[in-house]
Amino acid sequence: MTDPHSPATVSNLFINPVVAAMAGDEYPALRMQVSTLGYRVLDCSTAAGSVHAAHEAALRETPVRPLIDQRCPLIRRIVLQDYPALAGQLVFTPSILLTCACKLHEQYVSSEPATNCLTVITPCQALSDAGDELGLPRLTFLTWNQFARQHGLSNRLKPIDQSPIPPGFFQFHDFTVLETSGESAVRKALDDVATQRCPADLLEFLYCERGCHNGDGVAE
Repeated sequence: MTDPHSPATVSNLFINPVVAAMAGDEYPALRMQVSTLGYRVLDCSTAAGSVHAAHEAALRETPVRPLIDQRCPLIRRIVLQDYPALAGQLVFTPSILLTCACKLHEQYVSSEPATNCLTVITPCQALSDAGDELGLPRLTFLTWNQFARQHGLSNRLKPIDQSPIPPGFFQFHDFTVLETSGESAVRKALDDVATQRCPADLLEFLYCERGCHNGDGVAE
């Protein structure tokens, strides 16, 4: 097996925007620090727009209502396990983070798989697990806490009040969106869907209260 830090290997790293936001003013120093570990830090600026566009296309092409956003993998798990009758209402679009991972893998790894690998930092274990399910070669998913421990980094992250992509990400001129976060609120909304008491076109759900900055991969 090729050592991802051997001289012949380019080790690419994507740090998700939640970690960057929680690092705050220390993010440039953090970026420089991981660069000294041998990583090339990548940016991904188009995934959010493509996910938004995919949801709008699904709303226009699918008559079923409401559609359920599943970019949070824990939402998908709850629906499939506890509300299987609603599975057909899940929007088949991965998270922004997984969309970034696929785009970056195609750009930096697929063309030269023998000499390139990619590590994607996630805000929670569920996103890491969902990333592993993609089965893409030489692509590793780690939570920030796992990556920091692995490399002996001091945890530079600080609590923030709002995620960089908070509830309210999906806004459309001609579709109504219900924004809900936190497990109990999500389950209540799904109960309403199951009993046909939800008039929204799209349900934007996040398992962690108020967003991914409260994920188990970035919290102390």
